[in-house]
Amino acid sequence: MLTLAHNFNMKSIFPLLFLFIFSIIHTTKAQYPLKIDSLYKEANWEQNHSNPKKAISIYSKILKKYPNHFLAINNRSLCYNTLGKYDKAIAGYDHLMQLDSTQGLIYLNKAMTLANLQQYENAYKSYLKAEKLKGTRLDLLYYNMAILFSKWEHQYDSTIHYNKLSILHNPNFIEAYNNLIFAYINNEQWDEAVAYGKHVIDKQKPIAPHYNNLGYAYMKLGQFENALHYLNLSQEMFPKNTWCDRNLGLTYKEMGDADKACQHLKASLKKGFIKEWGQAEIQELIDYCNLHNKKE
Repeated sequence: MLTLAHNFNMKSIFPLLFLFIFSIIHTTKAQYPLKIDSLYKEANWEQNHSNPKKAISIYSKILKKYPNHFLAINNRSLCYNTLGKYDKAIAGYDHLMQLDSTQGLIYLNKAMTLANLQQYENAYKSYLKAEKLKGTRLDLLYYNMAILFSKWEHQYDSTIHYNKLSILHNPNFIEAYNNLIFAYINNEQWDEAVAYGKHVIDKQKPIAPHYNNLGYAYMKLGQFENALHYLNLSQEMFPKNTWCDRNLGLTYKEMGDADKACQHLKASLKKGFIKEWGQAEIQELIDYCNLHNKKE
């Protein structure tokens, strides 16, 4: 009997909902000694190279001597957010608001942390505040608002709305396109998912999730040849994509090719796909393959 694997890494989930980390560009007349500027650059380098703990340590050295160093407070809060230390991140943002309450990106960053705490209503209010203030990139704001609504009781109509606003302000925002397509899939709007998926492929350099989502939508429309074409392209770009193997398995199941369906099911489970991710179709595929194996 096929069983579900439990040795997985949640970072492997596809399609990914991309989360951007922002640094605030704060105009200030404050001047710091070269040693402090050097420390800041070192901390920023560690932060940008996925070493948030080390970055926090260096930012803290700066803040011990200059407790109102705007960028050090902001970036340390971003690092705390990355590490899941949300209370410390929020404390930093609140400190920044006391220093300068006119910077929109402070409210945007705080909103992302509140969303991580599942305080969705407070996060939404913070996003609305950011929308009215200077220094806020609206494409990034609306992109993150779209992510918020996808988590907040799966309000996919609002997710679609804000992804479209994000694209309106940045027509080349490929991650927003991907999330828009994914939202249409979650809303079971297959034709719209295909239309935007083809638009991305025609106009921009697509990434693996685009091909995966487009292939899945074609499968739901019963266009299996197109589905296999795009799912195979996705797998070529990202062979470890467990969702792509699942979708290939589902496609072959619909085509009546049990051997290939079960082959891709096994690959998906081996790579760490589990039904707790909310994908009921994987269990359908397991039941299908168990029945097929009994007949052999």
